[in-house]
Amino acid sequence: MSTRFINVSPRNPGELSIKSIKPSKKGIEVAFSDDSALWLSPDSYTDFHLFLGKKVGEEEYRRLKEFADSDALYKQALGWLSSKSLSEKEVYDRLAKKSDDEKAIRTTVDRLRSQGLIDDRRLVEEYLEYRAYPALYGEKRIRFELRKRGIGASMLSRLSFDCEKEMARAEEFAKSKVQKLSKYPSSQKKAKLLSALQNQGYDLSVAEAAVEGCSFPIDGEGERASLRKEFIRAKARYERKYQGYDLKERIYSCLARKGFRSEDIKSILEEEGL
Repeated sequence: MSTRFINVSPRNPGELSIKSIKPSKKGIEVAFSDDSALWLSPDSYTDFHLFLGKKVGEEEYRRLKEFADSDALYKQALGWLSSKSLSEKEVYDRLAKKSDDEKAIRTTVDRLRSQGLIDDRRLVEEYLEYRAYPALYGEKRIRFELRKRGIGASMLSRLSFDCEKEMARAEEFAKSKVQKLSKYPSSQKKAKLLSALQNQGYDLSVAEAAVEGCSFPIDGEGERASLRKEFIRAKARYERKYQGYDLKERIYSCLARKGFRSEDIKSILEEEGL
């Protein structure tokens, strides 16, 4: 709550007096003679040695308000941190949406850091152990995600990744995806898996090695169903403009680009009378 100083006495221009002090849900409510009020945490209240009737000058009131604003932001930040670990930048950015008081925001962030409630180093360790490694993220994605959360370049530069463990995670991820690729044409399986590994954050050389170590199960029925689905799409697309041999060639080229084997394409074209 903002306020302005008024002349409560001709002898003490700009001076306020405390008319009530009482606990509230927001903290300890300190009401002044101009009907303004501030809410302080117990610590802040104690630091100022406040009591009923105390005269408060403009400078002291300004400091009281700074502490009150900081206490409100601090309480807000505690609520966020009680449900989720946040980086220092994430806390700062959230507080900046609640207040335009740069000094109060900085004071709050410093207070949280000094109490160990925000700790970017610990956040990185927890992210790796409980999120990135179980999700089989590669180094590139890990660095990207941490950078996005506001982890600084100096801390990121100190991260190191064991090559063998990185390879092991890539292989585990690749094996977890192989079965889902069974319905795709053989020539597409490796390309799709390679793309998935790179999206997961693995370097190209690591991704290629992981793909080479995979054996792809053959699902004849699945591939056949996929071929028929793509054939129907291609036929609907081209038969509006082409007929006969031209239509057949257009459909053949479309299915070949999608990775289906030549003999399978010819087979379905014959079945469909093309």
